[in-house]
Order: sequence, then C-alpha cells, then structure tokens
Amino acid sequence: MDPVILTTDRLRMRALGPADAEAVYAAAQDPASQRWISSFPSPYLREHADAFIDGVVARGWADDSEYHFGLFLPDGALAGVLGVMRRGLGAAEVGFWATREHRGRGYMTEAVLAAARWAFTELSVDRLEWRAEVGNRPSRAVAERVGFTMEGTLRAARRTPGRPTRLVGRLAAPLRPRPDPGRPVSGRARSRCDHLTCGNLRPIGHCQCHPLSSATMTTLPRPATILTADDARRIALRAQGLLGAPDRRAGVRGVLRHLGAVQLDTISVLARSHELVPYARLGAVGRQAVESAYWQDTRAFEYWSHAACVLPVEEWPHFAFRRRAYRSRPHWNHQLPEGTYEQVIKQLQSEGPLTATELGGAKRTSEWWDWSGTKVAVERALMYGEVVCVERRGWKRVYDLAERAIPDALLHDDMDDAECLRRLVRLAGESLGVGTRADIADYHRLKGEQVEAVIADSGLVPVEVEGWAKPAWADPAALATAPRGRHRTTLLSPFDSLIWERARTERLFGFTHRLEAYVPKQKRVHGYFAMPVLSGGRLVGRVDPAREGRTLVARQVTLDGPKAVVAVADALIEAASWVGCTDVRVERVTEPELRAPLAAVLARALA
Repeated sequence: MDPVILTTDRLRMRALGPADAEAVYAAAQDPASQRWISSFPSPYLREHADAFIDGVVARGWADDSEYHFGLFLPDGALAGVLGVMRRGLGAAEVGFWATREHRGRGYMTEAVLAAARWAFTELSVDRLEWRAEVGNRPSRAVAERVGFTMEGTLRAARRTPGRPTRLVGRLAAPLRPRPDPGRPVSGRARSRCDHLTCGNLRPIGHCQCHPLSSATMTTLPRPATILTADDARRIALRAQGLLGAPDRRAGVRGVLRHLGAVQLDTISVLARSHELVPYARLGAVGRQAVESAYWQDTRAFEYWSHAACVLPVEEWPHFAFRRRAYRSRPHWNHQLPEGTYEQVIKQLQSEGPLTATELGGAKRTSEWWDWSGTKVAVERALMYGEVVCVERRGWKRVYDLAERAIPDALLHDDMDDAECLRRLVRLAGESLGVGTRADIADYHRLKGEQVEAVIADSGLVPVEVEGWAKPAWADPAALATAPRGRHRTTLLSPFDSLIWERARTERLFGFTHRLEAYVPKQKRVHGYFAMPVLSGGRLVGRVDPAREGRTLVARQVTLDGPKAVVAVADALIEAASWVGCTDVRVERVTEPELRAPLAAVLARALA
C-alpha cells in the first residue's frame, strides 16, 4: 500500500498501521527497544524514537484500542507525529506531538485538520475527541479554531495524579451536503491558511474549501434497499463462505477465488493463518492440500493487498496500479549496493526459482532486520512486479521472474489505475457482501479517495443498513436471493477476512476483536492468539489455543453465556482432530461457572 494519505504544498502524512504502533509500544517495554527502533523503516522515526515512544507510553495510548500514526513532513522535515486512536464503535481520539524545533509554528492546527479528515473518511467514526489541558491556551485555541466543542473536565476517575485536569472537546462528522455548495463563503480571508487550501479561519463546516466542510462532501445516490442488521450479517457470512453449503469440489482454490485474498502471517499456533482460513470454511481439509492448492501450477501469487496475502493469479493485472506506485516511490530504508538488483534478476533468470538465501543470503548479520543487499534487491523487484513469490518454503519466500511465473494472458500492466481500482472495489464488495466505503477500502488497503472515485462505476449498489451510521454498498448478486443455509461452527484465525476490520466486526457481530500477540503479556485480556468462535452466525466466544504433543490446550476460553458452551466444545474438538490431537485440555475459563459444563461436554464428546 502506498502510505501517502494526504498531500498538500505544506504537508505529507504517512500512515503507520495499528500493528506498527503496537510493535512500538511492545518495543518500549523491551530493554533492547533502541536496537529495534534503529531498524525501523523510516529515518524520521529513528531520529525521533525517544520522543515518539515517550509520547505513546506516557499518554496511555497502549490500552485495548486501535492506533493509526502518521508523520508530518512540511518542507521535507519532520514537524511532528500524529496519532489517531479508535476506541470502540464510532469514536476516536486525535493527538499531535510537535518536534521541539517546530513547536509554536502553527503546525498543530494543520495536523489536527488532516487527522479529522482522515478519521472521518477512513475509519468511519462519527465523532473525534481532542484532550486539552485546562491551562494550555495554545492547545485549546487550536481545538476551538478547528471546531471542537469543549465539554468540561474529565471525570475524576480519568485523572492522572500530578497532571493537570484536561478538557474533552468533541467534533462531529458532517453528514449532509449543504443545499447550495456553489455559494461563496462570507467573511474576510486571512493571510494564514489553517484550512489547508484557503485563508479562512471560520469554524469547521463553514469554510467551503475546508477538507471537512459539508460543501465538499459527495452527494450519495439514493439507497437501492434498506437492510436490517441481521440481513447485513447474513449477507456478509454468505459472501465470506461461512453460510450455506461449502463448494467442496472447488476446494481451497475455490475459497481463495471467493475471498480474493488470504492473509499470510508468521505466527503458527494450531496452524498458520493461511491454512486456518480454508479450514474455517471447508472443515478438516489436509494441510498439505492447502499448500498445494495455493502454489501448484501457478494458481496464486503473493503480494501486498490487505497485508501480505495469497492472491488468485487472475488478480495480477488488478495490482498494476500498486506496482507502478512502488516504482515511482522513493525508498527511505535499506541501501542497495550498485549492480545488486541487476545481478539478482540475472541469477533468477538462469537458476530460479530461488529463496533469498539461495540468491546469496537474506541477512548481513543474525539480526532479523539486517537485510543483505540481495534481500533488499529481490524484495524491491517483488514490489515492482518484476519478480513474483511463487510459494513459501519453510516460511521463506521462493522468488521467480514474473515473465516465467505469470501466464502470458495476465502478464501485463496496461490496465490504467482507475480500471484497477474499479475492479478491486467491485471484488472487495463481492467478497464482503455489504460494507461501508471504509470497509471496502480496507479489504485491499485502498485509500478512501481512491474508492470514492470509482465506486459509482463499480457495479456495487448503495444500500442503507439499520443501525449503521455510514452509508453502505452491496453486491447486487448478494441482494438477489435471501442468504440461507447451514452456519459453520469453527475457530477463526485472528487474521480471517471476516474480521479484518475491527469497526466492521463490532457493527456486524457486536464483538470486539483484537490480536494481542504484540501486547505485553501482563496487559493481555484474552490471550496471545485468541481465536474467535463462530457459531450460528454469531461470534460466541474466544479460545487461546496451544498444542502439547497430542493434546490441544485451551489456555484461556471466554464464553458468551451458557448457550455458547456446546458451540465452543464442538469447535475445539473439530480443531483438535484437524491438527492430529486426540485430547483437549482447558486451563482457564474466564467465566468460572461455565468451566464444569464445558468440561462435561468435552468429556462426553471425547469418550
């Protein structure tokens, strides 16, 4: 994903994903944190690592929340770090930390405006919070200038001893277009441009060119239909292959084509995530059969989609826009020795397919981040599309030339950016069934403005979903027939595309999901690799699994009431059978009164 979210003459915002923020926090707890930070891909973060970590930790942004961070680079220098923290459904908090040399120079207003625009359009929040210390006049002035309504002091329970009481300001998203968007804005323009594109300092929503002004909001078409929340949930489950009879003849390849992307991840507990995804839909499919289905006969390739994902080979042309963006993008990290790139291509041409080790070594030292010049070159060629990852061997990427790995009929980059985006938006809508613009953008990690530019021509239709604050779009085929059939009862990978986007998961299931693998152990709530349990079309609990020989160990189980006991037991037993375990042991149940009923159901099933 091209990380540039907003570009003006004065400012560029580069987003770092939630996982990066969690990793920064985890690194701050580690005595070797400075060594870790020294490997971070941005030299700006390396330079300001201490201030960045101090800001994250001191302000308590390491709770059960979702983080998005960005860098502000006016005139090519780092002016500050922006953070947006989403807490639950519909709300987010914004913060900005200016570097010492840029304080008092007016960047904070510009940064907060950009953060507000991004949060409302990309995170589907309805309100934004800004916390200002009572005695901090500049901070309060910024908040009021942007349009935040200050609402008094924090509750006593939220106060931190020894620190000033803070005010909470709230800013609501503009939801309706103005009746006459062409009407000029009254008032004398100021010389200083705090609204990014003009000199007006009027409150938010009253400046015609302000990025959050209702005057600039796109008028949405009338919804084709109104869906209940249950309708939307069932449509999403069917679109994700978790409602109705599975297509066993198409098997794993059918699942991949149906989903459009299956996320890869290094963590392996029961199995790796790309194995867990087809298992959740097909049941106990052989793990070797999963690998063969992905990689044999060039049926798939690995590339950057939602994250590092296995993608159907038919989607190769659709990512031409991203390959072009990578080719034109400056590389801030990993210096590439002269001639190394050409040498890697030449070696693959004569000897491929090869791993980075076989090409000459993946690392310069034993440290995981210290890539060799060969590794840098082949990864850059992968981003450019000159090289393809054709399989994973012992979790190492195996590289080959695209001209050899991709069928001739698909090996071209002549599809323009708009057509690539249009097709990806349509495919994301089909894989989701129904979703907001932010949901659709998140599927292949597109920008909100990219989706906005093509969604009207994508073939998706606008719908309204009861209880959803944002307009939604649906696959017309999903609306044509009512979603019916058998619900799967299964453990879901935390990286399953059904639950990729946290706000969507909360909207569909009323269930807050978070991977805690990057959270310090003492702060985990549900466990290192807590897997949601799907049953009857609902998320009814969580299991944090492990394996000890032939025993599947449920280190922690969380149940959504007594009705979830049988479903969780069934999911545990099926998973144990799939990974070759003959016994199931439960170590901890969050609800102690449900431990005995769960143990009884498991004992009967395993007898």
